[in-house]
Amino acid sequence: MMSEFEPVAPAAAPPSSAKRLHLLGPGTLSRQLILRIAALVAAMALAMGYAGVLMLNRIYLDNLDADLRTMHLDFFGEGGGHPGGGQPMGPGNSGLMVHIVDDTVTQNQLYGRSAITPLSGRQLAVLRAVNPNGDAETVDLPGLGDYGSFRVSRMVQTVTFQSGLGTYVEITEEHIVGLSMTAMSSITGDMFRYTAIIGIATVILAGIGVGFTVRHSLRGLNTLVDVASQVADKSLDRGEVELAERVPGTETNPNNEVGRVGLALNTMLDNVEEALAARQASESKVRRFVADASHELRNPLASIRGYAELTRHDRDSLPTDTAFAFSRIEAESERMSKLVEELLLLARLDAGREFNVHEVDVIELVANAVADAQAAGPDHNWEISLPDDASVAVMADEYQLHQVIANLLSNARKHTPAGTNVLTVVQVVEDAGCALIEVSDDGPGIPDELRGKVFERFVRADEARTHDAEGSTGLGLSIVAAVIAAHGGRVWVESGPAGTKFTALLPLAPPATETVAH
Repeated sequence: MMSEFEPVAPAAAPPSSAKRLHLLGPGTLSRQLILRIAALVAAMALAMGYAGVLMLNRIYLDNLDADLRTMHLDFFGEGGGHPGGGQPMGPGNSGLMVHIVDDTVTQNQLYGRSAITPLSGRQLAVLRAVNPNGDAETVDLPGLGDYGSFRVSRMVQTVTFQSGLGTYVEITEEHIVGLSMTAMSSITGDMFRYTAIIGIATVILAGIGVGFTVRHSLRGLNTLVDVASQVADKSLDRGEVELAERVPGTETNPNNEVGRVGLALNTMLDNVEEALAARQASESKVRRFVADASHELRNPLASIRGYAELTRHDRDSLPTDTAFAFSRIEAESERMSKLVEELLLLARLDAGREFNVHEVDVIELVANAVADAQAAGPDHNWEISLPDDASVAVMADEYQLHQVIANLLSNARKHTPAGTNVLTVVQVVEDAGCALIEVSDDGPGIPDELRGKVFERFVRADEARTHDAEGSTGLGLSIVAAVIAAHGGRVWVESGPAGTKFTALLPLAPPATETVAH
């Protein structure tokens, strides 16, 4: 049965949003700014570091190529080639020198840091494959592992000279020189590592600096959020509302974006405060009018009822139409008196009149109200479920709380057909520290278009659900909601095809403190 119910409860107060957002909270503007600027700084640092490494590599290669050209000049000389004219490298240098005359290797030396060794045949073959025009190339010599990378230049010339016998001899002279690139690779690797470390440090420092700057720049925006959150936490739907919150003057500078928003927010709050004050004044006037009118109508209505009741003894001697008219006058005056009393009660509740609050036993009140309802509606099946406790005490006005229960039972009686089962339940909700009162029936349920506004004033059920001749003023459930709210509780309705259930929660009375005699 309850699975088909669709609860409708009074709107809860909006959750507080005054909690400040973390600087790197998901979705925050500060997070986006910091991450994007940090990413931009990282990209720039990476690009600059990579460009620096490339420039260093290029400069080192240019220096090696210049040294290779110098070595060729030292060997061949400015004015033409001559065999054996080169200056050999000494130990401590890292390079190579090969001299070949008519395919005969006359010089074959690989200079390491501490020794001079000859090149192997495989290594010579790799070197002789280099372009012979003197342009430098990078080659990897086999058998040397990580130290086999060299910048190599090869130059081939045909030399003609006169022998001692007076004949001219022509020879082909090939000169190959190279310098190790191990030092360059080491320096480039160190440069890359240092660039990476500096780049990471730059990104971290930039993130810290940007975070501080963003926090300082968005301080005004957080002030706006605080003011808006304080206003959002206020209940503006009814009653007298004071909007003292405003954005400080330091954050309302029209020359920047945040200041313009703060200025607009203050203007909006001024307008809202004026509108709320006008609404409160209008509501106060209406309430005073209703209270004054209800009070003034009580005496005339009492007089009408009294005169109508005086005619009861002589109605048998009156014409039928006249007797019927007097009976209707009496009935309508009673109905009007009830409406006036209910309006007067609502006016007092709206005005915040204090109740005669004391400790009241809910079980006793419910038992008496159900007994009264059973006497008024014998064609309904009335059931009651009470806790095992001897009493359930709440702090309330006994008369007003009795009227709440009576109105809920009367609502179930008036708006359900004969034979309907009406169950009244009293429970103690220990976790919430409240007493729970439920009045449920298995009648036809509340129409969908009325379910969300049953606690509003002058809301009446349609004729399809009304099965009594008493009629309804449309104020019973609004009195229930007003009295429960005035006592610090709440009430809601659940209704569906299987029936209707009204639930009210009231705070339990504090436990009595025992006085110990000394």
